[in-house]
Amino acid sequence: MARQGSCLFGLQSSPGVSNYWGLNITTNEAQQILDLEGSGGNQSYDWTLGYAISHVISEAGYTTFGWTTHGHNAEDVPLWVYPPTAGQGTIDNTLLADVIADMIIPPYTLDDLTGALYIDVETAFPGQWTLDMSDPENYVLIVKNDALLPVSKDILQITSGTYVGSYRTDGITVYAPLRDGVDTDGEGPDDIHTIVQDRVYISQQTINWINTALP
Repeated sequence: MARQGSCLFGLQSSPGVSNYWGLNITTNEAQQILDLEGSGGNQSYDWTLGYAISHVISEAGYTTFGWTTHGHNAEDVPLWVYPPTAGQGTIDNTLLADVIADMIIPPYTLDDLTGALYIDVETAFPGQWTLDMSDPENYVLIVKNDALLPVSKDILQITSGTYVGSYRTDGITVYAPLRDGVDTDGEGPDDIHTIVQDRVYISQQTINWINTALP
């Protein structure tokens, strides 16, 4: 059922689109936003209020900048690097890997570092790991029941045996799930929000430490 009344008035006026976006949208546009929110629109996932607002005001011609998605615009993103001579100026985001590769001290290469830091945990520990998603903001990889690796952190915790403790690893635990990449209209994947398979990557050093602590 479409929401109306106070929700509609609140969206149009303060503290709504007028206050935060500086736009005076029509009642019809406000209703379109409320109808889209949570409906999924033409996607397979629910739209947040922010996505719904972005979609409607963009389609109505209120904005003059481009959206890459309704959660990001196409403006430049500033990055700070050290040393300051590395990657100065404006560069395409796809070239960042080349900038980093040029900074690697020979004889090592980017492929060497990738092979050492990003190993599929299923390859290293087939059937011996799980991913605890009970806290949606803090996933934890669990290997051999007693090795805990918080995702996006360089921490390894051993909870049993001789080596009980917390250790800093040489790379972060990376959660990079395989997503649905089916393209039915020739304009890219239709549903990148559907996870086909969970994939987690850890470093070779971390693998060695786990095998030593939990043989």
